[in-house]
Amino acid sequence: MSCKTCLGKFFGILGSNIFFVALVAMVAAVFTQRWAVSSQRDVSVAGMPTNADLQFGIFDMSARVMQEGKVQWSQYSYTWCNAKETTDDGAPWTNERMYCNLLLTAQACSIISLATGLTAGVIAAFLSAGVIVNKRFREIACASSFFMLVQFTSALLTFACWFGINTKINNDLDKAFPGIFVRPSYSAFLAVICAGLVLLGFITTSALGGCGKTAARKVAEEEEESEDEEEGRAAHAPRQARDKKAKAGAPQPGAQRAAHAQAAGGEEMKESQ
Repeated sequence: MSCKTCLGKFFGILGSNIFFVALVAMVAAVFTQRWAVSSQRDVSVAGMPTNADLQFGIFDMSARVMQEGKVQWSQYSYTWCNAKETTDDGAPWTNERMYCNLLLTAQACSIISLATGLTAGVIAAFLSAGVIVNKRFREIACASSFFMLVQFTSALLTFACWFGINTKINNDLDKAFPGIFVRPSYSAFLAVICAGLVLLGFITTSALGGCGKTAARKVAEEEEESEDEEEGRAAHAPRQARDKKAKAGAPQPGAQRAAHAQAAGGEEMKESQ
């Protein structure tokens, strides 16, 4: 195996698993967001939960930080969305319900996107490395393409939900606290980063999928050629065996000459007598 082939397989596996890089980036961004909030001093303000009330998770991208001096505020945690049916003042819960539906949709799409993305990445890695090579590699490649399509679609839906969530939060905060500076949303930056990684992974995996198909086709052709050669040798084997047997049963030329010489010598002895 040449050095070029080894490098091609290495970069193929690395590139097709860009989805793992996206997952690591997402987890790192969430923990960075959590550290940014917890590093601030808790201040109890009427109607605003302290840091002890904030809830974070890998797929809970809804945390928002607003700072006026040392005031911290996070809006609409996952538990809050599922527990509340009305607002604190008893008003109908309409806008908040719409927000929470967006949040739950974004979380579901995130899980679907990651699961299908990782599956497609693993399949594409095996294809690009030439590990999965058999007569059904086309079906495997189609499965990889299907997973990538689902992953890419769910990633776009996730990005759309996060964009809508952050837009609504900013609008609500502007109405509730006019003139107060609101930090840029961590979720928006995270959505852009992950969407970019997902798009890069989709393009890379698609390209490597084509390379994997080409490599698999070459290996399959080589296997077919080797099978044809084996069949040809198997077909010629009986004829070769018969030839060997015939050669083994026939007298050798040297033995025939010795026998003729011996017979001629016997006749000469008889004539001399």
